[in-house]
Amino acid sequence: MSIRYTTTVMERKTLPQYVMLLRITWKNYLQRFDVILIVNLLVALPINVLLDLTTPRHLYDSELPIPTQDPIAFLNAFTDLILDPTYLANIVIQLLASFIMVYVVVAVIVSMKNMYLRKPQPVSIVLRQAAELYPRALVVSVIISVLTAIGFFFFIVPGIIIGLVFSLALPALVWHDMSSLKALKYSIQTIRRNWLYALSYLILTSFIVSSVLFMIITVVPDTFGFTTAGLTIISIFSSFITVFEVVLFTALDLDIKKEAVRIASLNK
Repeated sequence: MSIRYTTTVMERKTLPQYVMLLRITWKNYLQRFDVILIVNLLVALPINVLLDLTTPRHLYDSELPIPTQDPIAFLNAFTDLILDPTYLANIVIQLLASFIMVYVVVAVIVSMKNMYLRKPQPVSIVLRQAAELYPRALVVSVIISVLTAIGFFFFIVPGIIIGLVFSLALPALVWHDMSSLKALKYSIQTIRRNWLYALSYLILTSFIVSSVLFMIITVVPDTFGFTTAGLTIISIFSSFITVFEVVLFTALDLDIKKEAVRIASLNK
């Protein structure tokens, strides 16, 4: 069952329930697992190898004291960590890697859009289409990262809210071929109309997938090779969230269009 089914679901007067969204997401995830697997092997795997090679082993073993138990020891350990040149270099590498990984997300969204239009494309064409959209998607990701970081600085919760509010910006950019700023605005508009519906489903899905990923992390040995494989597997599973965001976006996007048609008919 492809995303096309979302349209038939949205012909109802109410938005689809969570279980239905999950079912559609899972079937679409399996249908384009070829794209998800290949793009992760081509992009995520090399990046994970780089991260595994460049991350000093002592950073894996760094454990900060609990702030509430010993605030002085925590501040001293935190200061030593952030002043460590290897730590700062690793932060830069991870930041660049996260921006490159945006391409993986865009490729998955492009494959979903093609399937929705009933024009599934070979992986090579999907990758080329994703490359064309990548510069705008990168701008969106940088803006979201900066805003989220500022939000996390103010007691964490604002950062989480910002990340959720802009979570549909990349689907909007790909779906409607928007500019970066228009995609950010459209994400706000899409979620604001059904904010409780959208945010609760996004949080629940993130929690479910994160729980699965946490179990994967706990069983993967912290050694070279195993870490790379574990990170790549995590990236492949994380694409489920991307597919869910696309399915949710199509539902909310259609709801907005139906409301616009209703308002236009009233103004005639």
